[in-house]
Amino acid sequence: MIPTEPFTDHLTRLREARNLRKTDIATRAGLDPSSISRLERGERAPELDTVHALSDAMTLSQQERNRLLISAGFTPTTLEGIIDPLAEELNTALASLPTGSDFVLRKAVELLIRGVSA
Repeated sequence: MIPTEPFTDHLTRLREARNLRKTDIATRAGLDPSSISRLERGERAPELDTVHALSDAMTLSQQERNRLLISAGFTPTTLEGIIDPLAEELNTALASLPTGSDFVLRKAVELLIRGVSA
């Protein structure tokens, strides 16, 4: 599933999952510790370079980085971790269609995924 968690919650959850204090992540990202607090409270909108710096500071996987970018309102840098969940959701939706009526839609989705992944 494509992430819908707000950036504020997403950032906090990722930081806490790594047992990082706000000062730890701020130092690693080259930010002021108060910036992290403002980002987590939603008092400051993240800039693209800030999201990248935070991702590097927390050593996020590409999939986690993409999800953080999406939660901040930015386009992910790759489609890793995005296409598979999306295809899964589409397949679930298509499974609810009457037998045989989903053939054309399934082919279109398959071609779309191949084209995006290439």
